[in-house]
Amino acid sequence: MFTMFINCLNCILIDVLGVVTVSKPLDYEQMRSTQFVVVAADNGQPPLSSTATVNVNIINVNDEKPLFSEVKCCGFLFIV
Repeated sequence: MFTMFINCLNCILIDVLGVVTVSKPLDYEQMRSTQFVVVAADNGQPPLSSTATVNVNIINVNDEKPLFSEVKCCGFLFIV
């Protein structure tokens, strides 16, 4: 069993196998990193548990189209 604390606005999910996924795209401009604490516990007698802090660094991708101040352009094409 996995439990998570300090989740970044509920954007990170952990399934029963401990696989970490995101529920929505993360935006580098809004959040460059996040961290959360995971508690893993078993059903033994006595039950045992352990915690880990997970640090996530978000990388930037080009997700916005470029904007140009002028729409006209000129150039030359040389064919040899």
